[in-house]
Amino acid sequence: MIHRGKTATNLSESLKIPLSSVYKKISDLENLTLIKVEKIILSEKGRRFKVYRSRINRAEISIKKPEPTLSLTANSFL
Repeated sequence: MIHRGKTATNLSESLKIPLSSVYKKISDLENLTLIKVEKIILSEKGRRFKVYRSRINRAEISIKKPEPTLSLTANSFL
């Protein structure tokens, strides 16, 4: 999802997890603005599919005292 967008079905198949789980995680990530809808494609049967793309390229977590830090790098492929 960093270099090119993926549909929920693509993610479900590649990660081998239920489509319902993918939609739940997508919803969570959209609410956190970590992913965005890149485009909407129309299938031959007339169904619409959203293509999602990551807004971040890298996430780094540092666990040091006194508190852990999170550093996000924006996706330059957008």
